[in-house]
Amino acid sequence: MKVVIVLRRPTNGHSIELVYQKICDQLKIIGISASIYKINSKSFFPFRDIINLSKINADIFHISGDVNYLATFLPTKKVILTIHDVGRYFELSGLKRVIFKLYWIIFPLLFADLIFTSSKITQSRVQGFLSLTRNKVLHVPICTGLNIEPKINIKNNKKFTILHIGTTKNKNLTNVILALQGIDCALRIVGNILPNDYELLKKHKIDFQNYINISDQEIIALYQEADLTTFPSFHEGFGLPIIESQLAGTPVITSNISPMIEVAGNAAHLIDPHSVKEISQAVTSFIKDSNYRAEIIKDGFRNSERYSAKIVTEKHLTIYKQLLE
Repeated sequence: MKVVIVLRRPTNGHSIELVYQKICDQLKIIGISASIYKINSKSFFPFRDIINLSKINADIFHISGDVNYLATFLPTKKVILTIHDVGRYFELSGLKRVIFKLYWIIFPLLFADLIFTSSKITQSRVQGFLSLTRNKVLHVPICTGLNIEPKINIKNNKKFTILHIGTTKNKNLTNVILALQGIDCALRIVGNILPNDYELLKKHKIDFQNYINISDQEIIALYQEADLTTFPSFHEGFGLPIIESQLAGTPVITSNISPMIEVAGNAAHLIDPHSVKEISQAVTSFIKDSNYRAEIIKDGFRNSERYSAKIVTEKHLTIYKQLLE
């Protein structure tokens, strides 16, 4: 079996491409011929890449990472398409929404042999777009692409340190800032801080540090050194920071909505992401109760085992084989 995993152009930061590099590496370990093809073109329609892909002799092309449209142009191949999130569709309007729906969702769904979604809520949303594809949309979880060794790390922080991953609006940094008013802690933020959030940080005199375009090892260190991770997103396709934090031995506060609630696996403190009060109370509970913190850390290690690279890759391989039968 020869598998080619097709990914978008390399991007800054930590993205889904790392996940599929890890899966590719695991496939090689178990004797499968697997490789990565990264789109080179910057254009809306990467003609040269489509030609290159059509010339590759592979049993399966697995497309992932926001290049869904490629499934439309490989109809003679066995094509699997992973869709991690369709939240962007609901944020668009007018002609942009129509084009996005056709180009990124409808046509790829029609031409792909199978569609993977990393969460059940995305599976349900994708199935809702086209009833004809209902039986070929499968929920297939993913693993982290970071090499985090699961262990308890001794924290040497002068202040209780909170790590917040992501700064786009859906990551809910605003409510985290508001929730930390009056709490003696240090906030570490990964991502470009939006102007309004920056003003709030200054206004409420939050002790914070900002990290942008950091390496894999630096993000791993941030997870390991933090006393707590906040991830109260309004919507996600999966929620990798939950698993990454659990692997690093750091407890997590996350949203009581899908897919975070399923990914967390009863091993995180769930809150209403719209409630500043609930976020604040959750942070305080971790600061004051070391036993509760230790319990969540222990449960987190156990939950993260469900998303190991080995288990996730074996799930992928089983479906690959079924597709070729």
